[in-house]
Amino acid sequence: MMKVFFATNRKVENDSDLEHQRPKFSNKFSDCIRVGRANVKICSGQMKAGEKVNHNARCKSVQCADKGIDHIFEKLTDEVKNTNRDTNTQVSVLVYIHGFRNSFEESVERAAKLAYIYSSKKHRFVPFVLSWPSNFGKNRRGYDKARENAEKSGRAAARIYDRFVALAQEKFISNDQDIHEPCARMFLVAHSMGVYMLRHLVQKVERKDTSLFDTAILVAANEHRDALGCEKELLPLANLARQVAVYCYSDDSTLNLGYFTGAFEFKDCLGLHGPSPQAFQRFQGELSTIKCRDVIPSDFGSKHGYHHRLPNVVYDIRQVLKGASCDDIKYRRPVRGGIWEKGERVYLLQPFHRGWRQG
Repeated sequence: MMKVFFATNRKVENDSDLEHQRPKFSNKFSDCIRVGRANVKICSGQMKAGEKVNHNARCKSVQCADKGIDHIFEKLTDEVKNTNRDTNTQVSVLVYIHGFRNSFEESVERAAKLAYIYSSKKHRFVPFVLSWPSNFGKNRRGYDKARENAEKSGRAAARIYDRFVALAQEKFISNDQDIHEPCARMFLVAHSMGVYMLRHLVQKVERKDTSLFDTAILVAANEHRDALGCEKELLPLANLARQVAVYCYSDDSTLNLGYFTGAFEFKDCLGLHGPSPQAFQRFQGELSTIKCRDVIPSDFGSKHGYHHRLPNVVYDIRQVLKGASCDDIKYRRPVRGGIWEKGERVYLLQPFHRGWRQG
């Protein structure tokens, strides 16, 4: 059973007796942010080329915390320290922001799955999900409503970020050499419209001078290509994360709804093509793009979830999360020439060679 910590601005349907009932979070927006813990069982999955992929998970129980963000941060860091003590491995927090058309249960289940498949024997993750009301119809009306909620939810999540920064700076642990280190390293994964939600988070945070995240991974981003170079959009992310990795796939048809609703031009989507050269030039932090077109089979089905369903991408993300240098990660080919002429970190993922197993 995996513990998933959460913060959500979804409306809860049974406020009367939260201690004795499993809270049921609706798809309606609430100004109130609730935090808590969910227990999620990793039920089954597959191993492909030595990687855990496409696992199923089931949310078994949910409990809200009456004492708020400070209390849940304490429980979160306790879980990190206890897991580290039990396993003698590096343990970090994986913050997950889900995208369009996710229920509360689906968001905590996905957070658990990502923490499970991205973990290794040497590096394990404790998941924390920012769950926002996004589960609308796959049509223009539903898309527009979800984007409206993503904007409001990003502003609410900024308050959580600021409080986490303050708490992280207050709580330190010491090793034998009396060198102080933060009690929990944090990493971020934002998927699809969750990247649009992230835009509004980075715009509203007050602690713009503190990198809470070691790495921010943006997958299948429902954003336009210049966003990481725009001061009023995602450019401030350079101050909140030490490095940013963007995963994209040029035939991700799920992102076409953004084009049809006028959110971005068809050829100008961040999740389809990665940041523009102009965004690379303006972004002050370490930024890289990983193109996945050569590792996604034509018969793959829904191509929007390649970050947890394809071994090549899972392997690459694990290397990024463990801090490997961009140019040292296996099965990447640097892209040179054309519009990429100023040394931008752009890579094309390559298929594993026959018989290769990571383990």
